[in-house]
Amino acid sequence: MKPNFFVTVFLCITLVSSFEDDDEASLKLLQSYNIDYNSVIKDEYSRIMVEDRVDEVSVKIGILATYFRVLKKLVAWGMEENGFEHLYPTPEYDFDMNIGEECKKGFEICLDSIISNISEIQPWIMQDNIELEWVSRMIKELKYRVFSELSLTKMIDNQRLGMEVSASQILCYLTNSRIKAFEHIPYCAYRIQPVGSRAFIWTGKTFSRETVLDEFLGNPYECATESFCPDPCCSRIPSVVRASPKYAPLCKMNQCEKKSTCLLKHFENDDLSKLRLNQFNINCGCDKPGTIYRPDIGRCVHHNPCTKQSLCRDFGQECVNTATGYKCVCQLGYFKNESNSCAPLKLSPTPYHGFALSESMEDL
Repeated sequence: MKPNFFVTVFLCITLVSSFEDDDEASLKLLQSYNIDYNSVIKDEYSRIMVEDRVDEVSVKIGILATYFRVLKKLVAWGMEENGFEHLYPTPEYDFDMNIGEECKKGFEICLDSIISNISEIQPWIMQDNIELEWVSRMIKELKYRVFSELSLTKMIDNQRLGMEVSASQILCYLTNSRIKAFEHIPYCAYRIQPVGSRAFIWTGKTFSRETVLDEFLGNPYECATESFCPDPCCSRIPSVVRASPKYAPLCKMNQCEKKSTCLLKHFENDDLSKLRLNQFNINCGCDKPGTIYRPDIGRCVHHNPCTKQSLCRDFGQECVNTATGYKCVCQLGYFKNESNSCAPLKLSPTPYHGFALSESMEDL
């Protein structure tokens, strides 16, 4: 009996150690999504703009945004829960290391990897031979299908929800980090429509072979935020519904006295490791400039925005905290040139002509 006991203890210790190593590796990967990573992604997107491939990349983001708007509403998880429009599933799913590592390699690699993984389980996002409800119409010799909640509920499942949640969190992080590719994305009108509204049409693989962009809807980053990020403020839910037994637990983070003032500022919610844990920085809105809402004490306090490393990062700049916010100024030894950027001062050597003597001293 004793040998078996020691073997069991050894296996348990080994298993616990393995879990700890996995957690450590996951946390290290999550923390590598930072301002340095953002700079690499921004540089890559700048090259995409120079190469005139913005539409091509926008189509990929638009397809993913459409899919996640559906998934967040319909997917079942846990015993009775559906969707994660307001909070990520808890307890949280393990972070998908494969997706995380792929997205660290580059922006387009990230998008292609997510689309490829989702297409394996939900091929309809890139095909138009799926069995949705038929619409009896021919447009440009293509048959289209109705994008209805009933038909999609039969297709959306949670067999790889951990991967999908991880992908959604990375895309939310990129949106909150204000990667310009997410500023305006196509297909924002493509969503599950309320009963009685006009039929919604899904064009399937047409998206993958043609860069057909519909009109851009909403404010900058609004569509991407709705598509990829949770809404713990429940801002799109009527107040009566928000207080119902179903939604009250989902909207519990909105502790604002005036519920409609609840908002999530992107620069206060750009930590991927915290997003995963539903540790959002809720803001109830502060009228006085230079102040932020502190949810732990429920009031507005003065804020030093210069603690954010992402501010004033241009060459020769430094951040100065002010009463109303912050200013980017040139560091000591630099000056603001005609192009409004900081340049180093160049001091010319002063010629030396010996000691200066007064006339009175020459007479001595």
